[in-house]
Amino acid sequence: MVRYDKGEDPNMYAYWLETMANDRIDTLRREATERRMVAESTPATEPIRSRLYRRLAPLLRSAPTMSPRPRACVC
Repeated sequence: MVRYDKGEDPNMYAYWLETMANDRIDTLRREATERRMVAESTPATEPIRSRLYRRLAPLLRSAPTMSPRPRACVC
């Protein structure tokens, strides 16, 4: 529960929350529009595999490498 100082209007908190929510919604819409525009500008002739690799390459480079399976010890 929010406590208010004397003389502070409780409706101001509701107004502030609504303003913050609207700003966030606008930001998300703008980012979605930018992503859509980038996706539409990507040529369709580029193979899906190369587009996927281009997007995943940084993750693949930073992922820990898997060591080969240890062989059975021949003692």
